[in-house]
Amino acid sequence: MKRLLRVREEAKNFATNENILYNSVVKNIVYSDTAVNITLANGTTILADYAICTFSIGVLQHNDVKFIPTFPSWKREAIFAIKMVTYTKNFLKFPRKFWKNTQFFLYADSYRRGYYPQWQSLSEIGFLPRSNILFVTVVTDESYVVEAQSNNQTLSQIMTVLKSMFGNDIPDPDNFYYYRWNQDPLYRGSYSNWPTGTSECQFANAQRSIGRLYFAGEAYSQKYFGFVHGAYMEGLRV
Repeated sequence: MKRLLRVREEAKNFATNENILYNSVVKNIVYSDTAVNITLANGTTILADYAICTFSIGVLQHNDVKFIPTFPSWKREAIFAIKMVTYTKNFLKFPRKFWKNTQFFLYADSYRRGYYPQWQSLSEIGFLPRSNILFVTVVTDESYVVEAQSNNQTLSQIMTVLKSMFGNDIPDPDNFYYYRWNQDPLYRGSYSNWPTGTSECQFANAQRSIGRLYFAGEAYSQKYFGFVHGAYMEGLRV
């Protein structure tokens, strides 16, 4: 909590409307040993002495932003060594609670691994009591399937699973929502994951600056990749 309060206090010094460009998409970045020139999608250019690149690894891997000159081979190899994970939470709000007073429960499909397996109730004490909200998490391959199909298809599958656990008399949800992180060009996934076998050299090259262009974000944290505090600590490093 103390660290969170400190972050908020630090942000007050620079996170003002004058210093933040809202609804602005970066398209090109020209970097050198003397300056960084950034071009936005609307044609606006920004000249800076230094720049910190905090795009997700997914955005960098999809070449959604053009860097001039092209990254050297050691930087590209480090970026593509990282895996971008997709983690999809499907939220359902029901008119009444029909499950037991427990925060978590699991479902194991007989034929399909990872098929709506992990359920969490937000209707418990310490979360949102009496909210009647459940969410179920799918990851990686199942996330890609869920993102590619319609909301109605996903909801139908989820309700079939719930009825197999709690019977056919459960109500339909009043609201249903999930976000397609992998399809969003500003994210291209949910968070990063360094796979087994990643070397110290790859970590160092991922973190390493090029000219006056620096890199920070959760993906560059050797200890806390995938977490918000990893992004914060990488910001301190840079």
